[in-house]
Amino acid sequence: MSLSRLVLQHQALELDRGDTRASGFLIDMNKVFQGFVTRALRESLGVSERTLCPDSRLPRRIYLDCGEKLRLKPDLTWWDGRTCVFVGDAKYKRIDVKSVPHADIYQILAYATALDLPGGLLVYAKGEAPTEEYVVRHADKRLEVFALDLAGSIVDLHATIGRMAERVRLLRAEALGTTLAA
Repeated sequence: MSLSRLVLQHQALELDRGDTRASGFLIDMNKVFQGFVTRALRESLGVSERTLCPDSRLPRRIYLDCGEKLRLKPDLTWWDGRTCVFVGDAKYKRIDVKSVPHADIYQILAYATALDLPGGLLVYAKGEAPTEEYVVRHADKRLEVFALDLAGSIVDLHATIGRMAERVRLLRAEALGTTLAA
């Protein structure tokens, strides 16, 4: 049913050049991946949509600047009431540790700064290393990069999502000024 809804929300594409006719449709894989990551994390963490929100359901507007001209819409946010305690962004890209796009790092840094959080998480669809961390000089923000390989078995995928959920729990605990029991 979910795939059917996706198909119905997008335009069909018909190619009728030559003797063969073909139909197709386009899917925004960034949105699909973002939705998958959000739902998988929500299930792994045992939280509701109100707690772990997608960018379309933020409980309040988020701005980078004091004049409220630079609005931000992070893909993943965890809210305790009206206070954000975790921020993340999902990218349907393949990365390796040597080539994390600087624009993506700047984006998660902007989110963490605007929300006054100690850090944030970038989630990629595939990567060489499962996790990487950057500590921003003079800002004391910890930005984590997590690679979620979708090509493995379902068991491996569930295990990886569990590890990602643990990173989210740790970032949330840090934002709250607490530690998680081992």
